[in-house]
Amino acid sequence: MRKCAFALGILLGVLGSHRASAQALDCNADFAPGRVLVRFKATATAGAQQEAHAAAGALQVLREFDGAQVLQLVEVTAGQEQAAISVYQNDSGVEYAEPVIRDVVIRT
Repeated sequence: MRKCAFALGILLGVLGSHRASAQALDCNADFAPGRVLVRFKATATAGAQQEAHAAAGALQVLREFDGAQVLQLVEVTAGQEQAAISVYQNDSGVEYAEPVIRDVVIRT
């Protein structure tokens, strides 16, 4: 429950003017397979970000959100989300990495 609340706080704080479906914000929901949300520190260079993605086994960056720090929605192999998150969390250039809650709608 604590991780879910943390992930919801991150999602809502990051999206700012974007809308997330209130019905989808359910802490009993599963996490989306193959999706990880990664926030890099402001000091992380593009090269350092690429290295972190490679180390975590990321398949591709699906979306980058605007902001002072780089926040990216990343695709990883389904079933490897927690392993990828652990790798990201051990990277000094990463602020945090979290799973994505299934069925949360991000509209731009």
